[in-house]
Amino acid sequence: MNTNTNTYEPNMRNKSIPACNRIKTKTKYTWAAALAGALFLPLSAVAVPPPPPSGLCISTGSGSNCTPTLVAPPPPTSGTTPPTNPPPVSGNAVKWHPGHYMKVYRNAPQSDFNIIFGEPNVLGVHAEYSWRELEPQKGVYDFSRIESDLAYLSAKGKRLIIRVSDRAFSLSYKSTPDYLEKDPVYRGGISATKNGTIARIWDPAVMDRLILLYQELGARFNLEPYLEAIATQETAPGFAGNKPSDYSRSAHATQLKRGLRALKSAFPNTVVLEGANFLAGEIPGIIDNAYQIGAGALGPDLIPNRPTDSHQLISTTYKGLMPTADIVSAPVLCGKEGCNSPIDIYNYGTKILGDHYIIWVRFGTKKDTATTKYSFRYGMLPIINANPKTNSSCPKNIGICNSN
Repeated sequence: MNTNTNTYEPNMRNKSIPACNRIKTKTKYTWAAALAGALFLPLSAVAVPPPPPSGLCISTGSGSNCTPTLVAPPPPTSGTTPPTNPPPVSGNAVKWHPGHYMKVYRNAPQSDFNIIFGEPNVLGVHAEYSWRELEPQKGVYDFSRIESDLAYLSAKGKRLIIRVSDRAFSLSYKSTPDYLEKDPVYRGGISATKNGTIARIWDPAVMDRLILLYQELGARFNLEPYLEAIATQETAPGFAGNKPSDYSRSAHATQLKRGLRALKSAFPNTVVLEGANFLAGEIPGIIDNAYQIGAGALGPDLIPNRPTDSHQLISTTYKGLMPTADIVSAPVLCGKEGCNSPIDIYNYGTKILGDHYIIWVRFGTKKDTATTKYSFRYGMLPIINANPKTNSSCPKNIGICNSN
């Protein structure tokens, strides 16, 4: 196990999940279908979901047909409880519940969610799921942890934002499936970064596989009422003197756009966010692509008055016109990005960027008592409760927002 107290190693998979929830089915999609799903789609076309793969537990308008087994039942609280019958998700409307959310670390236990139960101004959790755990073998998919987390949160009326991770920020773990490295068609499958690895998503063959994962996820989760949003990883590849010889920013941007178009096609009723920060010369095209297809942008670090390329463009051109979200990460609170007060961060996100979603990192129990000023419980919750509102207006590029 990683000795970093802020990182959880992948030991939380529930082996008792029923077969209905542990999704292991060979994909029925062809390569042609994958490529077709990535073609540029007008706004009127993204409301048509891809055909569901066979063998999956597919959601209905009233929620999932599956009954996920929880790792543990949520503790009793006096907080918000879900409606008895969640409203159906249908038509062209996009689920829309902007506000404050909490980010948990990789493979965090569900007990980390408990801190927001009884906190009506924190609407849900942002959790990361690696490509490796979602597709442990080529064409074999396992969505059991998403199922379990979604059930655990929705039992208390809280929502889930999922992020698909195509990279690892440490050499102590992997986020990509082994078959990418073994099959020569993927040219090694991954590349080294300054402190970890990244999937070679600038390679069309690798992006083809990621698109197939997006389609499987969309068929299963698009219509889930409490699945609020899905996001990709950040645009910055993180190379440090070890850039692959076949890499180019333009090729990377082309595949990012292609992947996001496929992701939005798979999730027509769900907020879709491009994780965007830096990619020199390519950010305007990446953000415009997101706007054109009815998607939005997610920033990995909300740093007051130090805009990333994407933040600068959003604040000057796309503010309020597309869904925007930002993560308040540990380095921003007090780390390599300096020490920034939660209220300054909130004001920058809402007033300068017009953020719809602000996602505050949850440190962990020890950090809550050791670093009070920047802890979630004592540093962030008071700011959230004193300032519960974010930008809630329905973005122009979504058209119809369903806030029920």
